[in-house]
Amino acid sequence: MPVGQAIATHAITHTTLPPFTLKRVLDDLPSDYVKPTALTILSFGAAVSRPLRERALAQLATDVSDIYSSNEAGFVSSISGTAEAGTIWPGALVEIVDEHDRSLPYGEAGQIRVRTDYMLDGYIDDPETTARFFRNGWFYAGDVGILHDARRLEVLGRGNDVLNIGWRKIAPEAIEELVLRAIEASDVGVCSVPNADGIEEICIAVSSPPVGDEELLRRITDAFRGFQFGRFRVIKVPDIPRTPNGKLQRKILKDAVARVVRESSAR
Repeated sequence: MPVGQAIATHAITHTTLPPFTLKRVLDDLPSDYVKPTALTILSFGAAVSRPLRERALAQLATDVSDIYSSNEAGFVSSISGTAEAGTIWPGALVEIVDEHDRSLPYGEAGQIRVRTDYMLDGYIDDPETTARFFRNGWFYAGDVGILHDARRLEVLGRGNDVLNIGWRKIAPEAIEELVLRAIEASDVGVCSVPNADGIEEICIAVSSPPVGDEELLRRITDAFRGFQFGRFRVIKVPDIPRTPNGKLQRKILKDAVARVVRESSAR
């Protein structure tokens, strides 16, 4: 039985759906599907993009709780509905720090470090990795975020995924949301690769776009009006590499996109 049908048949009120599974469930809903009167979807393992949350709220759920968590520290915060920042869970302490581990004020982006009542204190038989992620009683998640106040955390993305374009730091997830809104493709992934001059340029990988090349480029260009990204490339790919939980494997994507760019430059 399809998930949407099971929810309706059994009057399910709460379920867990990782982002990639949630998208598949929405894609499989029949056009005459009647939205349940009360359904809360809990999602974790990867961030739920704002367009996907909005779509889920319109077609399937009365609430979507996007949980920010890790195996090492457990649940840290959760976003409800279409909010940008999540509420930090009881028992979790979050700080935003710079590259020298100095605490940053509210509203500034930096590395996320967390401390919870239920966190681990290291990895078995791996002191090197333990020293990198566990320091002075904190777990360094490797993510970048903003604390808006003592209990509201906005997660921008993985620290090593943040794009550095012309000395501007840009979260690739923000660009992916813009593109998804503009073209309604099956999937989108964003990374940066150096051009022939060694300058990083934004590359937008699009899977199964519903429009032709000219219309695709026009829609993306229109979506970027008001942003100073410089040049960008649009590359069509069969699929976007993701983990079973739906987390984008950006290193694999970047390697694949870089090969395409090199091949096109060699022609």
